Amino acid sequence: MKNILFMLIAFSISAIAQITITNTDISNNLSVGKSVTIRETEAPANIDIGSPGGGNNWDFSGLSGSEVFILTSVDPASSPYIGEFPGATITTYAEQDIEGDLSQIWFYSNLNNGLNDMGNAVVIDSTQGNVITTKNNPAALEFQLPLTYNSNWTQSYTSTLYLNGTPFINNNFSLSTVVDAYGIMTLPGGSSYEALRVREATTVLGETDVYYLFVSKSGAQVSLFASDPNPPLSGTIALEGYSYNGPFTITSIEQSAGSTDEYYLAQNYPNPFNPRTVISWQSPVSGWQTLKVYDLMGREVATLVDEFKSAGNYEVNFDASKLSSGTYFYTLQAGNFSQTKKLILIK
Repeated sequence: MKNILFMLIAFSISAIAQITITNTDISNNLSVGKSVTIRETEAPANIDIGSPGGGNNWDFSGLSGSEVFILTSVDPASSPYIGEFPGATITTYAEQDIEGDLSQIWFYSNLNNGLNDMGNAVVIDSTQGNVITTKNNPAALEFQLPLTYNSNWTQSYTSTLYLNGTPFINNNFSLSTVVDAYGIMTLPGGSSYEALRVREATTVLGETDVYYLFVSKSGAQVSLFASDPNPPLSGTIALEGYSYNGPFTITSIEQSAGSTDEYYLAQNYPNPFNPRTVISWQSPVSGWQTLKVYDLMGREVATLVDEFKSAGNYEVNFDASKLSSGTYFYTLQAGNFSQTKKLILIK
C-alpha cells in the first residue's frame, strides 16, 4: 500500500511539472509594453542541471548577475530598422555594454510555426551613425511551438553581418535542440516555476557550443553556457557564464509588481527620438526621487519626476515637442544614487 501511495505522489508531482509552452504564451510574454530585467555573468561556475526526464528540482537561487539590462518589447512598426526585417512581428529593445561601449540593440523575430530569430541591429554610442546588422537566413528557430517534453529539432542557417548595409561576414550555423527534462526551478529571491529543460548544441566554424535553457510559461528562465563542448546530461557541469530573469511584466509610471535589488537607469527608447521617448528605471528602496532633463549648457529643461516613490520598476514618457533638436541629458537622483544618460532629439 505504501508503495502504491508513493507511486501516486511521484506521478502527481511529475504531471504537474510537465508543461507545454504555446504560441499564445510567447505572444503574451512578448506583447508590446512588457519588459524583463535580465542578469548575466560571464565567469566560470558550476551548476547542477539535474537529469533527463521528470521530477527535477533545479535550485538556481544562488545565481547572481554582474551585468544587468532591461529587455522591452516594442511596436515593430515604430522601431528604426524594421525595414531590414520584413515579416518581423516581434521587436525587443535593450541597452547593453558591449566590450565597454554602451550599445542600443533591436532584436527582430516572428512566430511562424515557432519563435524565429530573424536577426538584430546594433548602434554603438561611440560610433554614432554606424549600424551593425545581423540577418539570419532562414530565421533561426529558437523554439518549436508548442514546446513540451521530448520536442526536438535540427536546423542549418546562415548568419550575415552588415555594416551600414554592406555585408562583411558570413557564418554557417548548425543547431541540434531537444527538450530533455522538466521540473521545478527556483530563482534568486525564492520564486519557483514549472519549467522545461532545453539542450541546444550549436556548431559554427567546426566548433560546438552547448547551452541549457530552463524556461517557464511566464517567460522566467535560466540560460547556462557550458564550457565543455560535450557536457554530461546529468549532475554538475562547468559553465563559462549564465543569465537569468523572472517573468515578463508591464511597467508604468506606477509601481510594477515585485521589487528590485539594485538601482538601474535604462537608456531612453527610442533614441534618437522625435518628439516622444520613454525613460525607465528601477529602485531597490523607497525614497524621494527626481528625474530631470538638461541641455548641453547644464540648464534644466524638464522635470519628469519629483516625488516619493516606493521600491520598484518605473517608466515615464518624455514629450520634447517644445524643445529644439539636439543632445540632452537626463539624470536620476534617488538618495545617494545619481546617474546621467544622453538622449538625442532629431526633428
